[in-house]
Amino acid sequence: MRKISGSGLFVTKMDVEKLKSITPMVGVIERIHIEEATEIKRESFMQLKKRLRGFSNFKKCITLSFNPILKNHWIYKEFFKKWDESKTSYQDADLSILKTTYKDNLFLTEEDKADLENETDPYFYQVYTLGNFGVLGNVIFQNWTVEDLSEKKKTFDPIYSGMDFGFASDPTAFIRAYYEKSTKTVYVFEEHYQQGMHNDERIELLKNRLDGGIVTCDSASPELINDFIRHGIKATPAVKGPGSILSGIDFLQRQKIVIDTSCQNFKNEIASYHWEEDKFGNAMERPVGKDDHGIDALRYALDPVIRTLGTGAAARLR
Repeated sequence: MRKISGSGLFVTKMDVEKLKSITPMVGVIERIHIEEATEIKRESFMQLKKRLRGFSNFKKCITLSFNPILKNHWIYKEFFKKWDESKTSYQDADLSILKTTYKDNLFLTEEDKADLENETDPYFYQVYTLGNFGVLGNVIFQNWTVEDLSEKKKTFDPIYSGMDFGFASDPTAFIRAYYEKSTKTVYVFEEHYQQGMHNDERIELLKNRLDGGIVTCDSASPELINDFIRHGIKATPAVKGPGSILSGIDFLQRQKIVIDTSCQNFKNEIASYHWEEDKFGNAMERPVGKDDHGIDALRYALDPVIRTLGTGAAARLR
């Protein structure tokens, strides 16, 4: 978050308590712009709205920019009651909406555009191709909440860490979690997502974040894991096999998942993670293999726990 001299405020990630103490350098705040607005809570928005106070000769406003996600998001419920998805704009006395799509993005290559135009998944086509809010009828996880774990995480022991390797446009995802067996709760309290990450960068990340612990990695890249070990990192491959993905999903569905407020990428993934559908719209027992890097990293992190306790799906598949 940074202040703009005079009358404007540009906001990215926010702490509600810090918002209460915002004061302008000069005069009053007249304009606020919130980037990636779907990543903030409604209570943060309402705190920002309260900052638009004091006399001004100009009409005060808040601008939100974001990629649409789900229709159950507070932004959709708050501002899109009269929205017609066949239109590109809407305006009344208090609200203006402008919709853009990939066609308005000057930085996309022709290959990028072709991928979007040929998207076969209904949800991703609605959101990323058409620029509409999506509806997920076959969402996989509904057993999660978001909390501030900054204090609680100090008590977590043991900590489970996992890494999903990303190549080309896919990010490398690193997740740290804690499993509380007595309450059947998985706490996801730390994440790192990075595109174009080289292995020396992964090594540096793990040396700084692991605190001497073990990281469980995607077994599809043994040469990268061996490189970790050569550099003194305690790394091990996740055990994969027929039904291992469904076994991991089955285990996580039977727990309560609590996500720290800082883990925005993971939160976005779990909110849109869903089953593939057949031509009749029925869910298939296969997750859509897209935007799942953090979820894969979590499955790897909890691999020792899942193999010990989460055998339900694996047993059904045998």
